[in-house]
Amino acid sequence: MRGAFALAALLATPALGQSELSFADIGNLFCAAITSGGLVSPAPLLTADLAALTGDRDVRWHSGDATPVRCMAVGARGSAEVPETVLFMTFPGGKTASDRLILNWVDGRLKIDDVAYDRGGTLRETLASTGAQE
Repeated sequence: MRGAFALAALLATPALGQSELSFADIGNLFCAAITSGGLVSPAPLLTADLAALTGDRDVRWHSGDATPVRCMAVGARGSAEVPETVLFMTFPGGKTASDRLILNWVDGRLKIDDVAYDRGGTLRETLASTGAQE
């Protein structure tokens, strides 16, 4: 829950070093949001385009069918232009998944532009296949 408070603090003061957030920071803040049980939204971490696509929809932010009980950023990959943060999640019952956050630079800040699911597919593909409502 400490991560949820960090994300809440970041949201309360948006100029607070957002340009200095690392790949791991973005990943851990995203993890805090998806493990918060809906208390914190990952929306401020998203590109404007992805935020518009997700809107008020019920979004599957990760590979699992249940809320992860643990989530952490465990690495980075991709390129300088399109970096990625690798997440490791544990779900109830012990199942695990490693999703990737596809990041993009927006005004000198890293933002999440898509989520690549462990078992294939992406958040954007899921949103496109479900049409206007999910």
